[in-house]
Amino acid sequence: MDNHSMLRIPVTCPECCRESVMELTVSELAIALLADGCVRLSASCHDVSWNASVAETDQIRRYLRAHQMPPPARPWIKTPGIRAIPMSHAD
Repeated sequence: MDNHSMLRIPVTCPECCRESVMELTVSELAIALLADGCVRLSASCHDVSWNASVAETDQIRRYLRAHQMPPPARPWIKTPGIRAIPMSHAD
């Protein structure tokens, strides 16, 4: 995983409740979470920043875990020497 890759996080402005997206590097998030668990969020609509709540921090941890996961296996791609078996679909 590239620690300089950006992670986009949805934030809700505490002033106007407008949703926007904030970008932080994976390394910034990891340092903040490991140091004291405090992630500083900001919203550009009102030039305001705040410490992430427990719920926001939990969500950020889920985004970070999802970002670190390898891509899912693609069973429909043929591998040399292996016969593809069609997947059944329940209707």
